[in-house]
Amino acid sequence: MASDLNSLLLERLNGSGEGLPSVQDLVAEMAAADPRMALLARIIAMRRVAAENRQAEEPEDQPVPPEVYNKIVAIRRELDELRGRNDELAAALGACYLCWGTRIDCVHCHGQGGSGSFPVDPGGFDQFVVPAVRRHSSMHAPGISANGGQTDGHGNEGGTA
Repeated sequence: MASDLNSLLLERLNGSGEGLPSVQDLVAEMAAADPRMALLARIIAMRRVAAENRQAEEPEDQPVPPEVYNKIVAIRRELDELRGRNDELAAALGACYLCWGTRIDCVHCHGQGGSGSFPVDPGGFDQFVVPAVRRHSSMHAPGISANGGQTDGHGNEGGTA
């Protein structure tokens, strides 16, 4: 009997044996005679339902709408531009271009790449830093603070002009 069932199952699984009952029918028939087969029948049914649910939940591959695609392209372009600017500024300040020395797990500097940690790029320094220093110096000249008080030339209140 068991070998007959095995051969029937194999024929059915191989796609041959027209007119034969389905695997589920065979298992159900065997489950009536054997409680262990009843358990197997329940497991098979639960797996089939779970597989059908997974298929129903998975979204079908659909083309991305043009407006979404265009937005992704624009965001990617902006990201690339900002990364480039970040890299230039980091080089101008001699800092790590990945984390600026803030991450111990950084593959480039291991958290040791703050400003001045690497050789400064002179062109970038002239482009980014020098104008900022000039502007800052002119705004914080000795004698006048941002709030109108007297300073000592180093931004400390109470100095004499």
